[in-house]
Amino acid sequence: MPLVNAHTHLELSDKADLLPDPSAEFSVWLAKVIRSNAQRTPASTRAACESGLAELQAAGTTHVGDISSSGLSVELLAQSGLQGMIWLEILATTIAQGLARLEAMKGYTNNLRELAANSSIHIGVTLHSTYSIHPHLWDPVLRWVEAESLPLCIHAAESPSEWEVLTQGTGPFRVFEGRLVASQMSLSPMAKNLVAKFLSSLPPKLRQQMAKWGIPYHLPAPMMTPIAYLEQQGALAFRPLLVHAVQVSEEDIKRIKRSGAAVVHCPRSNQRLECGRMPLEKYLEAAVPVLMGTDSRTSSPSLNVAEEVAFAYTLHEGKVPPSVIDMLVQDANTFMAYCH
Repeated sequence: MPLVNAHTHLELSDKADLLPDPSAEFSVWLAKVIRSNAQRTPASTRAACESGLAELQAAGTTHVGDISSSGLSVELLAQSGLQGMIWLEILATTIAQGLARLEAMKGYTNNLRELAANSSIHIGVTLHSTYSIHPHLWDPVLRWVEAESLPLCIHAAESPSEWEVLTQGTGPFRVFEGRLVASQMSLSPMAKNLVAKFLSSLPPKLRQQMAKWGIPYHLPAPMMTPIAYLEQQGALAFRPLLVHAVQVSEEDIKRIKRSGAAVVHCPRSNQRLECGRMPLEKYLEAAVPVLMGTDSRTSSPSLNVAEEVAFAYTLHEGKVPPSVIDMLVQDANTFMAYCH
C-alpha cells in the first residue's frame, strides 16, 4: 500500500533542535531557522538529506515531496527507489537577489533533471511563500516555470502572522522584517535594535515607499488574503501544490477549487507553530484534493507520515472520519498527478 509524505525538507533533517516545544509563534521560529541555515555547508546539507531519507525509508514511505534549496537531495532520492518530487526553492525578498537565484536555477535545473531521468523522481520549483518572494519576482519565475513545464509548489496561508501581514500590513512579521533589515546595516548591536524597533513601527505604505528608496527588504502588504494574492500574481493558474493552507476564507477555498490546485496538510507542524487547524472538512466538501506531509524536523517531531495521520484523527475528531484521513496518505495517484 502506498504511503505518501507529500511535503518535507530533507535538508533540515539535522535541525531537530529548532523544534518548538511545546510551541512557538511562527515568525519567531522562522527567524531561528534562517539564522541556523546561514551556517550550512554542502557536506552538512548532504548528511542531513541522507539522515532524512533513512528516516523516510524506516517509516515505510513510498512517495515523497521534498523542498530543496541546494538540489543535493536529487541524486540521493533518484537512487532510493522512492517516487515523487523535488521542488527547487526560490526565496528572495529583493528583486536583485531573486533574479540572481532564478538565473542560477536556470543554469542547473536541466542537469538535475538528467540526474533523475532514470528514476521515478521529478523536478519542479517552489516559490517559497507569499511573504518571502518580492512582488516583482513572481512574473519572471512563473514565465520560466511555464516555458520549462515545471510543476509548482508554494507554502501558503500557513500562519495567522502571514494572514495579518498580507491583509492588514501589520503583526509579528513586521518585527521580523525590521530585525532583518537592521541586521544588514553596519551598526552596533544596540543601534541595530533601535533601528529594528523603528522600522517595525512604520505604517505599511511608508514601508513600501522606503523599499523604492533602496531599503533592502520589505514584505508585501496587498491588503488581501494570501490565496487571493496568489491568484492576483497568476500563481494559481499553474495548479500548484499549496502547502498548509490553514488560514483561508470560504472564498479562498473556492479560488483553490476553481484553479485545480491541491493542498497539503501538515497538522503537527501547524500545531507546533501556532498556525491553527486546517478546515479539512471544508476542503473535502469542496472536492479540493488534499494530501498529507510531515514538514521538516524543525517543526515536526518525525518524518513518519503515519504519525501525522494519528495526530489528525484527534485534531479533526467529529469533523472528518478516520477512514477519510487514512486516504490522504494513500492517494499516490493524486500526488503523482501534481509531479508532472
